[in-house]
Amino acid sequence: MNENLFLWGIWLLWCLVTFFMGKSIQRTYYGIGLLLLSICVPYTLELSGILFPMSLIFLLLYSFLGLVLFPLKLKKYLLILLFAYLYVIYFLWRFTSPIFDDSWFVTLAIVFSTVVFMFVEKQFQSKILMWCTSLAIGHTLYTFICWSYYLQYNINFQHFYNIFVGVIVLFTIQHFWKTFMHKVDVLLQVIKSKKVS
Repeated sequence: MNENLFLWGIWLLWCLVTFFMGKSIQRTYYGIGLLLLSICVPYTLELSGILFPMSLIFLLLYSFLGLVLFPLKLKKYLLILLFAYLYVIYFLWRFTSPIFDDSWFVTLAIVFSTVVFMFVEKQFQSKILMWCTSLAIGHTLYTFICWSYYLQYNINFQHFYNIFVGVIVLFTIQHFWKTFMHKVDVLLQVIKSKKVS
């Protein structure tokens, strides 16, 4: 069920990117990435006895390619590492002190991440790139930690999928809302200027 929710979210994002973003290299990058991510979801890969979902491996490679194509400032790279570390701590905290059920755990992560990224980064493309990279690095570290302590049955990739797509959907809705409001403002200015003249 949760994997279907993730695929639905990816499909929604792909529709928003394909039909509502302006033609640019970012649109092509996002559109192809979302399609390939949805293809990778049902597959897993075993590396040295550790099972990794192909979507996580793809997200790591995709994020590093994005960092090469669209470089960021050094401060933002440090923030990516900080958010990856916070992601690992959040999941390990749930391990040691399970005070939330699954729905509250995911909801709190989505809301907190969205609010923090609203204050940390203003540009949409940088925000998406930082989120994808930090989440992919964080979940990879979390997977290594769980496997090294023989806690592999506690790894829940559904939470990873839901947090990932939930935050990106909120970023995208916020971006398109700002774009829509800007276009409405421009239209109102044009109407006011025509009334005056």
